[in-house]
Amino acid sequence: MTPLLATSLHKEIMLQAAILAIVLAVSAGLWAWIYSRWQRREPIIPLARRRPVPWQAQDVFFIFLIGFLFPIMAAMAVQAWMGPDAAQRAADQEPELTHPAEQLLGSGNPSAIAIAVIMAVIVAPLFEEFFFRVLLQGWLEAIWSRQRRKHPELRAAPVSWIPIVLPAAIFALMHLRSGKTPFSTQYLTGLFLGQMAADLVALGLAIVLLRFAVGATAADLGWNPEKLRFDAKLGLLALLAATPPILTLQVSLIGLVKWTGIDYAPDPIPLFFLALVLGALYHRTHRLAPPLVLHIAFNATAVLLFFAGK
Repeated sequence: MTPLLATSLHKEIMLQAAILAIVLAVSAGLWAWIYSRWQRREPIIPLARRRPVPWQAQDVFFIFLIGFLFPIMAAMAVQAWMGPDAAQRAADQEPELTHPAEQLLGSGNPSAIAIAVIMAVIVAPLFEEFFFRVLLQGWLEAIWSRQRRKHPELRAAPVSWIPIVLPAAIFALMHLRSGKTPFSTQYLTGLFLGQMAADLVALGLAIVLLRFAVGATAADLGWNPEKLRFDAKLGLLALLAATPPILTLQVSLIGLVKWTGIDYAPDPIPLFFLALVLGALYHRTHRLAPPLVLHIAFNATAVLLFFAGK
């Protein structure tokens, strides 16, 4: 290694260490502020009150069914179009726990990388935050709001946390992955395109059904353009507070999985804690933007860290 290259590498490492130290310091400061407000019994985020959402159990079930079936139908269409032989790489390829998005990001194919970034940073957060926070958590909170006068026990923890915890648990479990033979890049690109189309169609159909069949307002659907700037700041502050401990937990669990040889990725555990933060943001604001900004920024950070680590 030449002296010039060694100096450049040393500067890059020092810059990364400085950025990491700043992020950790900001995160620690935010948690200290959160703890101080909690000790003084002051609200960390002001509670935005609103009427209970108008959709019922059958509406939630039907829309989730659409959101579940459309991606399956898209995957079947991609397989029928490309053929079953396009699915796998080589017959002797070892199963691995690499996330499909990471496979596309590391493929070196510009189109595949762009599709993976759009899916991870835009489409997936938008779909998941609407379905899990606005639709499911909003409905559960409406049940709690209507029933707590008759059943005071719904006001007390931990029962009062169920509207946040249950969607978070379902969200985390849906990210459960086991080791399997990787798909070919071409086939995986087709799957991601089909998934994006299915998610966007399901999302659009869900909004139309809730708006016109159920009578949901823009506020019921979590939309408040007057608060967008504040919500963006809130989501980014939540990112600075939540990302370091969640990523630390994820890295530790990845090391544990490799050491023990467990055939399951540890994603659901850190994602459960992320989803709790997302749910808390929605619970306090009843707006889609704060958890959406956090989710987008968190996934974008994961993408940047992937490329930084290459």
